[in-house]
Amino acid sequence: MRIIITAISEQPSFFPYNYQYALHSAIYSLMNESSAEYSDFLHDNGYVKDGINKKFKFFSFSKLKFFPKKRDREGFYNVKKIQFVFTSSISSVRLSFCI
Repeated sequence: MRIIITAISEQPSFFPYNYQYALHSAIYSLMNESSAEYSDFLHDNGYVKDGINKKFKFFSFSKLKFFPKKRDREGFYNVKKIQFVFTSSISSVRLSFCI
């Protein structure tokens, strides 16, 4: 499953270069709103394969694309639209978006 997520704002926004953790947290928050049980499962346990000491989440997301793409030393400014791709191999991942 691959979803292109676009958010548009009338007010210009600022995004620092180091936004990945905030985006990751926002995705988990959206998952939690859709299914608290699934979100807790992914966060606390994840998927485990026998013999591998690693937890798999089975989702990823791209970097943000900013429109317009104006930047300075601190980050991206005057952003009115962002876009990114959310991907998961699990078709049952449910996200609900309330903006």
